[in-house]
Amino acid sequence: MSNNKIHVCYLADASSIHTFKMVDYFRRRGYRVSVISFNPGEIKGVKVYFVNLKFLSKFKLKYLLGFPKVKRLLAKLKPDILHTIYLTSYGFVGALTGFHPLFVSAIGSDVMVRPRESFILKHLVKYALKRADLVHSQAGHLTRELLSLGGKPEKILTFTYGVDLSLFKQKGDRESQKQKIVVSTRALEPIYNLELLIYSTPKVLGKIPNVKFLLIGSGREEKKLKELATKLGVNQSVKFLGKLSNEGVLNYLGKADVYISTSLSDGQSISLLEAMAAGAFPVVTNIPANQAWIKDNKSGFLYLTNNSDDLAKKILEALTNDELRYKAAKENQNLIKEKGSYLKNMGIIEKNYLRLINN
Repeated sequence: MSNNKIHVCYLADASSIHTFKMVDYFRRRGYRVSVISFNPGEIKGVKVYFVNLKFLSKFKLKYLLGFPKVKRLLAKLKPDILHTIYLTSYGFVGALTGFHPLFVSAIGSDVMVRPRESFILKHLVKYALKRADLVHSQAGHLTRELLSLGGKPEKILTFTYGVDLSLFKQKGDRESQKQKIVVSTRALEPIYNLELLIYSTPKVLGKIPNVKFLLIGSGREEKKLKELATKLGVNQSVKFLGKLSNEGVLNYLGKADVYISTSLSDGQSISLLEAMAAGAFPVVTNIPANQAWIKDNKSGFLYLTNNSDDLAKKILEALTNDELRYKAAKENQNLIKEKGSYLKNMGIIEKNYLRLINN
């Protein structure tokens, strides 16, 4: 069967970058692709079916209430495979439809956070895992959690989406620039804890005054973070750039000396992989998602979560050690080529789609 005759349907958030990365690969490969989403969104060259429940769309109950419409859409579309992204919502609804083959992606909080919040969410995950034909896990620590929730090892594939290596240039040695640049590309949301970065900046600027902190992203905490920067007297050195295009993000990462992540939890941070591929030196929280990629004191720094003193210390160490940053850039870029290639890893998903469809 040729690619253009195979119909892949995604039951996923049409506005999510995770959905876009998946959909875009298969669209470019010539597959027929459609998306069923409980959130509105547009994806070039792809038909998006928005399950609009009007005012009920604001509530989590929408997934159960929208289930009949999802089932009718699947009966109409007759895809060759259904891929759901995020276990406690789309994954559960996909499992409930009884459609096969069913491919499920676990992202992060749907495994590490939501199942621990309530007995019900835990069982939604178990239900989805039991009925999935294959489960894609973004990282080893997610896989361990999936196994504890009843996932079968023979049904779980573990690897990141990766990044498109063609978008990055090899960062070689360069003269130390007068102004140092520190970049964060995490959303301004509570889970990413950007308040910690703001608190660390006066301690860094006290030692190196010519540092620019660039925060790329948007979110509910923007006003609060701006007010904190003003209160601490660092608003001239901390710039909020808002949400940028992927090209814009990569442009700033290519200029950055240091990349910061203050996240309290992660599945697999594509932001970290982008920073590594761009050659920015990672200073990131000491959590499993980051431990899997960063060799502390060699390819980056792992710092104590929620400790602004330790974060400031590590930023200063990174900014004052040019040789360490350059060596780390080369090592990290080689690691991404080996394990974090988007095209290579998406090819694994494609191979498994075809295996499920042809069984």
